[in-house]
Amino acid sequence: MYSLKFEGLNLELGVNCKEEAARACKQILEVRAARNKYLAYRSQPLPQPQSRSQLQVKYELINGVYHFFHQPSGKLAWEIIEASEYIKDYSRLINVCADGPVKSFTYQQIKLLEARFDLYKTLASRDELIATRIGDSRDFTNIVKVDTHIHLAAAMTAEHLLDFLKRKVKNCGSDIVAKKANGEVETLDQLLKRLGLNIDTFTINNLDTRADNTFQRFDNFNSKYNPFGRAELRDIFLKTSNSMNGRYFAELTNELFDSLAEEKYVKTEYRLSIYGRNTSEWKQLAYWIDTFNVRSKDNRWLVQLPRIYPIIRGSNAINSFANLIENIFLPLIQVTLDPSIDPQLANFLTTISGFDSVDDESVPEIRFSAKSYLRPEDWVSNENPPYAYYIFFVYANIYSLNMLRRQLGLNEFSFRPHCGESGDVNHLAASFLCADCINHGINLQKSSPLQYLYYLEQIGLAVSPLSNNSLFLDLVENPFLKFFKRGLNVSLSTDDPLQFHFTQSPLFEEYAICAQQWKLDFTDMAEIARNSVLQSGFSHEEKMEWLGSSYLTLGAAGNSVDHTNIADIRLEFRKIMLEFERSKVQLWSNSPTTAVKIRIPIERDQEDAIELVANLINRAIDLRKKYLNLLNTKDTNFDSETCDTIITIPQNAIVSFVDGVLMLNTNESTENLFKFPSYKEFAYDYNFITGLAQKQQIIDYSKLRLQLNEDLFKVYKLVNTEKEKEVIQSLPYDFYSTAMVDTHVHLSSAIRSDQLISAIKKKIQNEGSVVVLKDNEKDITMQNIFERMNIRIDHLNLDSLNLKSHQTGHSQVSAYNPFGLGEIRQAFLRRYNAVNGRYFAELTKELLDENRRNPAQHYEYRLTIYGRDENEWEDLANWLIDYNLLNNGLTWSIQIPRIYPAFKLKNQVTSFGHMLQNIFLPLLNASLYPEKYPKIAKILNYITFFDSVDRELLIEPAIQPNTNLEKPFEWVSNENPPYAYYIYYMYANISALNQARIAKGLNTFELRPHCGKEGDINHLGCSFLLSNNIAHGLRLVDNYAYQYLYFLCEIGISLSPLSESLILNYYSSNPFNTLFSRGLLVTLSTDAPLNFHMTRNPLTEEYSVAAQVWKLNACDLAEIARNSVLISSFSTKKKRELLTNSYQQGDFLGSSPSIRIKFRNLVLENEKSLLVKNYSADSLTNSQLITPQNLYQS
Repeated sequence: MYSLKFEGLNLELGVNCKEEAARACKQILEVRAARNKYLAYRSQPLPQPQSRSQLQVKYELINGVYHFFHQPSGKLAWEIIEASEYIKDYSRLINVCADGPVKSFTYQQIKLLEARFDLYKTLASRDELIATRIGDSRDFTNIVKVDTHIHLAAAMTAEHLLDFLKRKVKNCGSDIVAKKANGEVETLDQLLKRLGLNIDTFTINNLDTRADNTFQRFDNFNSKYNPFGRAELRDIFLKTSNSMNGRYFAELTNELFDSLAEEKYVKTEYRLSIYGRNTSEWKQLAYWIDTFNVRSKDNRWLVQLPRIYPIIRGSNAINSFANLIENIFLPLIQVTLDPSIDPQLANFLTTISGFDSVDDESVPEIRFSAKSYLRPEDWVSNENPPYAYYIFFVYANIYSLNMLRRQLGLNEFSFRPHCGESGDVNHLAASFLCADCINHGINLQKSSPLQYLYYLEQIGLAVSPLSNNSLFLDLVENPFLKFFKRGLNVSLSTDDPLQFHFTQSPLFEEYAICAQQWKLDFTDMAEIARNSVLQSGFSHEEKMEWLGSSYLTLGAAGNSVDHTNIADIRLEFRKIMLEFERSKVQLWSNSPTTAVKIRIPIERDQEDAIELVANLINRAIDLRKKYLNLLNTKDTNFDSETCDTIITIPQNAIVSFVDGVLMLNTNESTENLFKFPSYKEFAYDYNFITGLAQKQQIIDYSKLRLQLNEDLFKVYKLVNTEKEKEVIQSLPYDFYSTAMVDTHVHLSSAIRSDQLISAIKKKIQNEGSVVVLKDNEKDITMQNIFERMNIRIDHLNLDSLNLKSHQTGHSQVSAYNPFGLGEIRQAFLRRYNAVNGRYFAELTKELLDENRRNPAQHYEYRLTIYGRDENEWEDLANWLIDYNLLNNGLTWSIQIPRIYPAFKLKNQVTSFGHMLQNIFLPLLNASLYPEKYPKIAKILNYITFFDSVDRELLIEPAIQPNTNLEKPFEWVSNENPPYAYYIYYMYANISALNQARIAKGLNTFELRPHCGKEGDINHLGCSFLLSNNIAHGLRLVDNYAYQYLYFLCEIGISLSPLSESLILNYYSSNPFNTLFSRGLLVTLSTDAPLNFHMTRNPLTEEYSVAAQVWKLNACDLAEIARNSVLISSFSTKKKRELLTNSYQQGDFLGSSPSIRIKFRNLVLENEKSLLVKNYSADSLTNSQLITPQNLYQS
């Protein structure tokens, strides 16, 4: 079900469940319950603390997990989940994530979450800005943010470390820093001398800690911890245990703490390592902390446990994995039960927030399963256990330790492992079951089920995009933004500033770069910062201080803008989405036919549609109506053939061509009976439109509305995909039988390459001696041409033809010349030659015969009239009639190249007006006096529209109402007139022709020029006023105002992505899908199959490529095909026939479901009504800004 309701900006969406989705929901609930089994104790009420004398327990390491037993009863103190149960749950989770219905369901849900957030942002960004600006001293700089994932040994920047090294070398050269095995000592100076290092040569470059050759090379990355590539310096400066007891490292760390104190709003959770080599590691680390007072109220410690069992086992420090576990957890249990045995360690534990599990995840590993499982006591080989094996046993012992400390009222520890940075995606399944949060998690993008589960459980992800960029995933490919939009609990962290950051504020740097990369606004960054506090191990009291006293409550009720700088509506939106998803899964698992509804609450009227904006846009629309009503073409949405000006042609009418336009008058009056705006009036209107398109208020408003349309469409599609699919499948036709029109295709380039090669070969073989061209009265045969080429006939192929775009590059000339020869083009693809265009006609008939094999596809082929000769129309008529290229099912269009200078230089025309006269005067004469010009009159019945073609890159003079451009007959220079000058005079003459033909009961013509492919963006403004539809329109994406106007007026745009990739470089850069998503009337066309297509069906190929690149579904293709019919210049009757006689009512338009068309119509009508609501006629006439003349002058 889908419903869309506009009340100000309220949006209501509903979705129904299918049986397959119900099955998925049941499995999702099952694995969520499994996670709850492992972590439910986190949310349970704390017991009344006991004294150590009261707590009588014994403990024993059993199967790798510490078990506690009450004394003297010997009963188990608390339940322990055994490894066998974890393996079962882990395997089940993996199977659920591999289930087809689960993958389909979760993929749709995460895409919907993203689309809804985009929609929310479009609607609410202004509200958020207002909410965080008014009466609030907070901004991003003074809200608390926690670096939840940062390794202490790399927490300083390279600049800081280098400065520290230099200071030590300069001031402490005599410090004893190492002791040799024979008892000899070594000072810092002696060490540097032995290593061949000179302080004068110390630079950041030779320090060599930057991650510059580490991508997919974790081994190289680990070596970057060695200053100057020397492990000895790492031991001395970046270790807690060495001959100096870690003094230098402590001093360096305390300098980091001093910087933290200065920053005030940045907190950290630095990681220190415990390896499990022996039980004394904890004592040594606590000693280091206490001796050098390495403490800060701005920091909590995390202890990382490297997964390097093979190295430790290989050194014979331990004899099994159980021994490793014992070395890590036994000292903690002992000191928890009796702090007196190591007060330093007992005190250190109060500052630890959790444990991490670290190492390279990309290393291959054995599969963790019941079959491969060994008890930790039995794992005695040097082979590393799998990731999930580590995760379970670390979790299980943390759980047991936490339960012990809970009885005593002591702080507990979280489990936050590195996970999903690289390697097997199932690592994320292992951590899903038992980790509180994880670090990295970028591999979640590979599994929609896991991603959705992490969302539902709000498992924290501390992502480090700059680290990922150097190690495993380029920044542009990082999924952080998608995770954030979808509502996953993500934060930003630095990981290793020593390797990845340049500034002395690494966390700010991480935020700043990500904000630039992904256009995060301050509310986004504040939400991410809030997430970091929630993920951190700081105390509840500290979090209340930083986030507000109710921070644990979801939504606006738990928000304090004064603390978080986040608008209430943002957190309320997140709450609604989360509760909706959770309730939907719960409900559908039991009742799959129930509809679930969601309402996005943004309660305000649309303030953006201010009166001035509405007035300007409505004025622009009215101007277009003024011109288009006179052009009198058939509206694609209404069956109307009325015209504002219906003329009567008098008996004594005089036909002439004056000032570049057709004129009809009588002896009694010199007034032109044809009515259309003058060129000067057009110049004023044109400048109004171009001025409007540059007005920032219009641009901002248009951008907002278009983005809203795009976001709405994303949500609509995700909600209604299955419904549309059902409708499509119920129809008696499919893509191949759906009516579609190739609305932009040039006849001379519509011939396929293989057809052309075959035709050339036949003519050489059979008509080689026939004269095809004359050059200065010299006869040229096909044999002459190919002898000059020096190519054997059997070597004629696609490569030598040399017409494909990748062969010709950006050349506009060579792209049309077969084999690089203009003579071949003239002989086979032109009407003017010694064979009177016979070869071209034969190729055309072959093309038309092939088209008849696919009756669903229709074509609007363009033929060329240049205007260099008054007999061109007669010649064209002879060609079409003599070669029988007219039939009832075929229409033609006329393209007029904007190449006046070429004809003027050859003295073929005397002025621009002369060229216009050659084009249009024969048409008026044939319309009024068909008996005198029967052939021209006949072909006009088959012509539906005019096009204006050529490149738009030329620099041209501006169209200004107060500058007198020469009238067409006064334009006698060799310079080309501006684009708008061409289009206006085409428009004016077509308008006059239409008025005359209506009076005679004849068909009329549309104006559909090439426009906006490149060059001046204001060409789009000209065509907005004067054209029915356009071809290309690529530059619409560069101006939101023009784009919005084209949307509101439903101006058709025929894009040809395969052709347009020649100037865009990459197909995917084409704006087609963006314009389509925003609701513009766009369709696909081929332009020039000879140059750009490879298959026997170019139009199908165009649709196929678009479907693959933009993942268009069957309904999308049906809508695009429907648009092609609407854009076409076919008669209303024919359009009805092609769209099953119902395109006006909006039922099944072609094969487009009514639900899709109703959605499009609803969005369009909402936009129009919003503008009408804010439109003021009085303001329109009184405001200086909205009259064309005053707008131009201002």
